[in-house]
Amino acid sequence: MTFLGFKPFNSENSNTHYQCHLSESDSNAENAAVESFRTVWTRNNATENVDPSPPVWNKAKYKHWRVTLNNNEKNDAFGVFGCEAALDGRTSTSISGIFMRSDADIVPSDELVSVTVNAGDTGVSIGMKSTGSKNVAEFRWLKDNVTNDDFNGDDTWVISEQVEVDDAGVYECHIDGERSGAKQSLKLLIVRACPAQRWGPDACDGICDNCYNGGICDENSGKCICAPGFKGANCKEGNNFLLVLLNAKVYLTYLYDR
Repeated sequence: MTFLGFKPFNSENSNTHYQCHLSESDSNAENAAVESFRTVWTRNNATENVDPSPPVWNKAKYKHWRVTLNNNEKNDAFGVFGCEAALDGRTSTSISGIFMRSDADIVPSDELVSVTVNAGDTGVSIGMKSTGSKNVAEFRWLKDNVTNDDFNGDDTWVISEQVEVDDAGVYECHIDGERSGAKQSLKLLIVRACPAQRWGPDACDGICDNCYNGGICDENSGKCICAPGFKGANCKEGNNFLLVLLNAKVYLTYLYDR
């Protein structure tokens, strides 16, 4: 499944939405059971965390499930949203994407809103930076909506030990006392359950094929999950539809579904 977010760095836009493209034939995709969701709270008050509308099947040239983000208060579309899909009794799969404001006070230091690492990796950290005059001393951190005071006043959340699956989640950095303004930064850390170049549901004893052009080896199947703009068994083929969208800087695609 592929996630496409319309203007994900302009969440204050009144026409914010995202698309979920299933890796199935159009007829199968239309008959799938698809639900939309908000991954975590990103606001202090529960009433400020507005859930997305239900997915609607869109019969455009490239058929997909479309989710509109209501933005009555200009900040309702800020956060982490996604789709969960199930078909014919198969295990459901889900995918998420991040929406942030164009005038955010803080952004990821590498300007990427997601990163994928492997279980057992070392030296993993989540870095943030101010976009203006805000001082790092005012930075406050959360992971999956839970405050962590250990990194307050720092611009980097450091995972000091080997990365574990439990480290996966949404990392959030906001200015002290200003979380409800929706101008904080969000970053999604994805952790493969296997070490690098390994796959297997139990012992991770399978050896991954080479995945090119930013592709990622799926930990359960060993198949390559391709980066935006690429397709094929080893992600060597161009996907013109995604390349056009990416070049237009209209959409942001998340590479990894669970």
